[in-house]
Amino acid sequence: VFESTSRRGLEKLETMKNTIERKLLMPGEGISASNEVRAIYYDDKNGQVLIGNKSGRLFIIGEDSLIITHDSKGKSLGRIYGISKDSEGCYWNIWVATYDGGVNVMLREQGGKARFLHPQNKMKDYPQQSHMKVRTLALDKNGKIWAGTTDGILIMSVKDGKVSIEQLQSATDHPENMLMSNDIVAIARDRQGDMWVGTNGGGVAHCTGMDSKGRYMFENLGSADGLPSEEILSLCFDSKGN
Repeated sequence: VFESTSRRGLEKLETMKNTIERKLLMPGEGISASNEVRAIYYDDKNGQVLIGNKSGRLFIIGEDSLIITHDSKGKSLGRIYGISKDSEGCYWNIWVATYDGGVNVMLREQGGKARFLHPQNKMKDYPQQSHMKVRTLALDKNGKIWAGTTDGILIMSVKDGKVSIEQLQSATDHPENMLMSNDIVAIARDRQGDMWVGTNGGGVAHCTGMDSKGRYMFENLGSADGLPSEEILSLCFDSKGN
């Protein structure tokens, strides 16, 4: 098990050996934002581990490891809070959630050169007056990326270098089935393909589908259902789907 930490790099937990091994991403920088890990993504298909830190470095660890600190125009990536890949299963289609810089997607051009799309260049439909503080990313069963921000959820995809962006709309005709908070902290997909959302102050929301108008409906779980806190920081599932 790899654990991300605040300013202490990565911790590798080996339960059989009962040991914890600590790895600093930037050993020469000690306890700093450079060793504050906010995002980890394991790409089993391509044998890669992707790690993002708070100082804006994206580490791609695999057969050909590299560190990316700036986009294709030389702009800093910003504070990285989440990483995912899209349904293409492409070696390079890497989605990056940044806090204040919105969602970035890194594509590979002919010849292997990386190209970044972000709200300031090729994402003309990105709502830049909001949704710029992005904490989490997850791939849904339809191959689209759900981006959780402090202002709600964006549902995104990219094809032929063009990014499609949809702001998630809750079913307002059914108040009990709306998101209880638009301050999104965590999103995860379960084995059945359902999306689960962890919010800041609104508990956990399970997406149950759409209404007749195409708006999303949620089953909300909070303190009344036994949660000790409605401030959710992370979501994951065990081998039994719990």
